[in-house]
Parts: sequence; structure tokens; C-alpha cells
Amino acid sequence: MGILVIIFGVVLTGICLFHVFRNFLKSNFSIPYVFILGSLASIPLLYFIRSYLLPSLLYSSVLWCILLFIVWYLYIGKHISVHFLYKNQIKLTFLFIFISIVSFILFQKTFSYNNSEFLIATNMYLDLGAHIPFIRSFTLDSNFPFEIPFYPNSNIPYHFMFDFYTGTLEYFGLRIDLAYNAISALTLTSLLFICMDFGKMFFKKSMIGLVAFILFIFPFNFSFFEVVKTGIFQLWRNQAYNFNSFLGESTVGNFLYINTYLNQRHLIFSLSVSLVLLLFILQIGKMERGKKHTLRLILLGVLASLLFLWNISIFGMLLLLIFLCIFILKKRRDLIVICLSTCICFIFQALPFVSSNSRTLVFSPGYLIYNNLSLQNFLLFWILNLGLVIVFVIGGFLISNRFQKGFFLILIPIFILPNLFKFTSDMFDNHKFFNFWYLYMCFYAAYFLVFLYSKSNIFKFLSFAIFVCAIFTSLSNMAVVKNDIYASIPDYKEKDLVKYITKVDLNGDLIVTNGEIYDPLSISGIDTYLGRSHYIYLYGGAPEERVRKKQKILNPPMECEALVDNTASIKYIIVYKDVSVKNLQLTNTDALKKLYKKIYEDDFGIIFKI
Repeated sequence: MGILVIIFGVVLTGICLFHVFRNFLKSNFSIPYVFILGSLASIPLLYFIRSYLLPSLLYSSVLWCILLFIVWYLYIGKHISVHFLYKNQIKLTFLFIFISIVSFILFQKTFSYNNSEFLIATNMYLDLGAHIPFIRSFTLDSNFPFEIPFYPNSNIPYHFMFDFYTGTLEYFGLRIDLAYNAISALTLTSLLFICMDFGKMFFKKSMIGLVAFILFIFPFNFSFFEVVKTGIFQLWRNQAYNFNSFLGESTVGNFLYINTYLNQRHLIFSLSVSLVLLLFILQIGKMERGKKHTLRLILLGVLASLLFLWNISIFGMLLLLIFLCIFILKKRRDLIVICLSTCICFIFQALPFVSSNSRTLVFSPGYLIYNNLSLQNFLLFWILNLGLVIVFVIGGFLISNRFQKGFFLILIPIFILPNLFKFTSDMFDNHKFFNFWYLYMCFYAAYFLVFLYSKSNIFKFLSFAIFVCAIFTSLSNMAVVKNDIYASIPDYKEKDLVKYITKVDLNGDLIVTNGEIYDPLSISGIDTYLGRSHYIYLYGGAPEERVRKKQKILNPPMECEALVDNTASIKYIIVYKDVSVKNLQLTNTDALKKLYKKIYEDDFGIIFKI
């Protein structure tokens, strides 16, 4: 029943927003926009209600639905046609369902759940080690307002809304993998249809959007030529991504491969949102003038600001593009209204993190080749990573009209900035900027290929052959998804030790464990003092002090007095005895038994109270 409530709320919100902005679309097919806009707006509202108004997700969901229904009835419901899905769009609806099923199978291949075990593709092992604790903390209805569950009281900002979405569905009974993969599949399918509408709006042909989507999901892969050296017939048996070139490690396509979107589901959702909002903003001149005009502009700004909770980097790039649109769109006053409302709403969302010093900006030109930077290496790096798409994009730019050229030019800063600065603690994480930029470049590449195809029969054959060869190089990466092996991680939530912790309500107290990645408490949704420190570093934190403190606590001196300063804020120590737990850290259990009171022990582990 709870799952139906969530679906009802998302759909209701999506219908309202689609009705408000439908005049911008050259398509009446509503489902992609209902899902993307409904999720973007309603899920954060549910989070805020749960965090600041009501003490449980159940009560919050009821209030959330009531509020959404009231808004729908008073302002929208009376004006929506009873033929909302439109009879001439039934075929597209069935096509949407079919593609969603195919997409779900793809995502399910990389992350599933069976017999109380998480089955995780090895190429997703690290990313899921962070996201499962996020999801499960919301499933437990305990992480409100948001904190990183394996680094509590840190005030580090992180885009957690996709995980909250999944955790809410699991809270109401949908299995974690089904929830995570269903949202991902609907997102990817929605992106396809939105790309087609963007192509129709921006380049006058839906086919351009379709080709752009295919180029985006199947990017030209220069490392294909390294893989194929082993033999063309071995290609479909490939089990490893090839990230290397003569420029060094991880310098070929790693950040554009399909595994980026399989690992980071929130990224593909955020890219879809950015595409929808830019589709609306680029047609701002077609807005009906009147009393509701300013309200629509403010609403666009509010929607754009919510992207901060889904992906911080994509939000920053979208805000930059909205500002730069002032130079190519005539309605500058309208854009200023959107920018101001976006910034004001963003400030309120960012207030909980104002004391965080987690984000750094470092001048470090060259992206992944910053240690070996020269003009020649820079050009070679991007030729290796973009391949033939460079030619397509340049061709698309040359044949585009003035407005299309203007949009291309305001996208250039999105490419330049991450090549000059390190925006996060790890240089590789700048890839989000390039993923964003590459999505829009694919439309120009597709424009050129479709333009060639519209000419003589020779050009038809040439453009089709180039297109097929370009996407064929991605087969080696798709083969990795097909052939990847699973890591089996037990779901420890049914362990007696974990049940004891939830029963006596220890969650919320600082707990030190000898676990790390896939810590049994973390993937059960319970806070721990420090999980995998590498994640914290990537999020912009500095976990060194907690690393040292954790090591001292787990390996104490025999004198209790020496530990007073180290354990003042720690309430419990948990030592796992089960050797199947991943990355168990060295622990002096005998010393802990002498120093602290043991309040629980079984074959799985021991709980000490400090």
C-alpha cells in the first residue's frame, strides 16, 4: 500500500508540472516528464516533511500525499483533459514500457539481491559500498536530517536524494534491488524520449535526439582497438575495461563508459533533469505572457534548485548555463528571475551544510594528464577519449544556425573549467562535468550525421557506416557488463547482533567497529563512527583524525586511563568475529575485554559499552 502512495504522489506531481509546461513541448507524450518532474519535485518535499515536521516516513507520506492532492485539485485538476495520455500516444506508451523492461534487465545484471545476499558486479563494488548504507539508513527511517551514515556529525554535503528515493520504496516493502533498478530503468528510458523531444525542439528532428542518445550511451571507444588485438571473436568475451593508453593509466574513456551510469544512478537522473529544464528554458520566449508568467519562471527556478539534492555538480553546471543563456536569449529579465529564484531556494537547501569546509577548488590544469601536461598530450588525450565524435561535433557546429552556434559556445566553459580546476578531492570526479558537456555535444554530432544521411545515397551509406562503426567500438564495454562476475555480500540485517542494536536503539550513538567497506552495521543502515575513509576523502572530508582514533580504540594500551581522551565521544565498540566480513581491521579483543563492559556476544560479534 505504501508503495502505491509513493507512486501516486510522484505521478500526481508529474501531471501537475507537465500541465504547467506542456506548451513548451512538441510532443504530447507525457510519461517521461511525469516521472522525471514528479520525482524531482515530490521526493525532496517528502524528505523535508520527514526531516522537519513529522517523526516517521509513514505519517510523512500521508501528509505529503494530502498536500499534493490539494494542490492538484485546487490549481490543476479542473483543467487537465480526461484524455491525459492521448489516444494517439498509446503505441509510445507500450514502447516506453518495453524499453523500461530492457533497461531494468541491464541494471539488474549489475546489482541484484537473492537469498539474503547482495549480488554486485565487481565493477560496481566500490560505489555500491557507499550507496547501500545511504539507502538502508533511510529504510530504517533514521537518517533525518541527512548525515553520511558511516561518518556522522561531519556536516559534509552530498547529493543523497536518489538513495532516499530508493530507501523510501524499500521502507514500504519493495526489495532494495527492485527499487534501485526500477528507478534507474525509468530514468534511462525517460532520457531517451526526452532526447528525442530536445532534438525535435532544437534541431527540428526527433531522429537527431535518438541518434544523440545512442552516441551518448555507446560512446566511441578508442580502447576498443587494444581489446580487439586479441581477436575479433574474443570481443564479446571481454571482462575488463581498458582504461590505459600511451599517455598513462585511466586516460581512455573511463569517464564516458556505460559503467559510469551503471555505478552512479543519480548522475543519469540528474542529466535527465538538466535536459528537461534546459528544454523549457531555451523556449522561454514561447511562454504565454500574463499573470501566471512570473510564477512559471519562479517555479522553473525552484525546480532547478532541487537538483542540488540529486547531484551537486550537475546543479552547478545547470545554474551556470542558465546564467549564460542571458547572452543568447532575448528574454534576459525572465532569465534573471529564474536565476534569482534558483539561488534563493538553493541557499535554503544548503543552510544545513554552511559550516562544512569539505569543498575545495584547486588550479590543476590537464584533468587526468595534469602530471604530464603539454599541448600535444592534451590534444591526444581528448582525441583518444572522443575519437570520431570530435569530427561529428565540429561538423554539426559548422552547419548549425546562429542560435544553435550560440548554445554551443556557452557550453564551452563546461568543458574548459574542469580542464583547469580540480573541483573535488579526487581529480577523476571532475568527470561529471564532461558527462554533462558530452550529452549536449552528442546532439551536434547527431545533427551532422543526420545531415549527411539526408544527402545523396553515397552519403547515406557513408553516414550510416560511420555511425555503426562508432557505436560498434562500445561493444567491448557492453561485453564487460555481460561477462562481469558477482561479489556476494551477505545482508546482515537479520543477524542477532544487528537486531539487538536496533531493539535497544543504539543507533544515533557513536559506534566504533572493526569493519570498513560493507560493514555489517552500515549496510543495515546503522551509523558507525568511520567506514571506508576513501569515500570521505572523495566527498571532501578529512578522515585522518578518525582513522587514527579508530585504530587506537581497537588496539588500546592495557591502562584504561590512557584511553579517556580517545573515547570521550564514543559510546560502543563492536568487534566482528565472523571472518566473512569484508576488510576486518586488526583488533586487540583481549585488551577490550579487560577495559570495557561486554553487553552482548554471539558467534558473529561482541558489543562493548564504554
